[in-house]
Amino acid sequence: MTLNQFIYRMSRPLGGLKLAKYLSRNHPKILMYHRLSEYEGRDTISVDCFRNQMRTVKKYFNPITLSQLMEESKFGKAPANSVVITVDDGYKDFAEYAWPIMLEEGVPATIFITTGFVNKELWLWPDHIRYVLKNTNKEMVVIPDLGELSISTNRDNTWHQIADFCMTIGNQNKNDLIAWLYEDLRVESPEYPPGEYEAVCWDQLREMVSLGLDVGSHSHTHPILTKLNEQELICEIYNSRKLILENLGFEPKSFCYPNGTKHDFNSKIKLLVEEAGYECAVAAFPSRNPINDPYEINRYAGTKVTSIFEKNLYGLSYLSSGFNR
Repeated sequence: MTLNQFIYRMSRPLGGLKLAKYLSRNHPKILMYHRLSEYEGRDTISVDCFRNQMRTVKKYFNPITLSQLMEESKFGKAPANSVVITVDDGYKDFAEYAWPIMLEEGVPATIFITTGFVNKELWLWPDHIRYVLKNTNKEMVVIPDLGELSISTNRDNTWHQIADFCMTIGNQNKNDLIAWLYEDLRVESPEYPPGEYEAVCWDQLREMVSLGLDVGSHSHTHPILTKLNEQELICEIYNSRKLILENLGFEPKSFCYPNGTKHDFNSKIKLLVEEAGYECAVAAFPSRNPINDPYEINRYAGTKVTSIFEKNLYGLSYLSSGFNR
């Protein structure tokens, strides 16, 4: 048992969450979600779980959008007990499941959309890997640098191995590998993503924006930015901004680095994001001072595990962490 787990188990029944909330009241909690589904899946959060989490956020905290957080923090510290809910990528399940719950519970949201995905120019590369593994009749695949991987016994594990490997290689090499997978595993690649991998559409976004949805950019094609040349970077950062303006009528204030680890952006990319006119950008890992650098805002990963959700939300993770200061 880790120190964090021990503190949580011992303190929760004794009012520890309430105390942690008070002690961490000036530490904004920015939560990062991706996908929802009607029922819980390996990589999705169920509707019921998400609804319960949003009710907790609304009842005990101060939910605001990312834009509101950054605007108010200009005049000093962040609003007490502020919580920001962000959702990455722009899948249609946001419109189908997440947004109706957030409207009902009175919790605002910031969504980061991959504009090429929403524009029906592409579907996200991790879903190509899921699709081809799900639809092949072959029992295994042999990939250089990864070796022989079983498909029939554990598709999810094989997906994770291939996806993790794709994060380490260049974007063209990644696309070539995915094309090779379709060929080797004898699966035809659909032109458009099947329903379960489909994006939210512009009409849905316009309607949600009219009801208060905050929209930011998640690039145009969701590449690994650090593996692009400067011209490619400019296209990803500026094209997404332009498409949001053309389709939603405003220039987005915020940018979300694809993948969002410390290896997925650098000072050059941060500067380009700022020069493009974005007022802030978010990463995908937490820290003790999440809004200290407006172009490297830190987030907690959304989770279906109640204990982890509570530790992040109430501040136990912050109080007992070894996050970088």
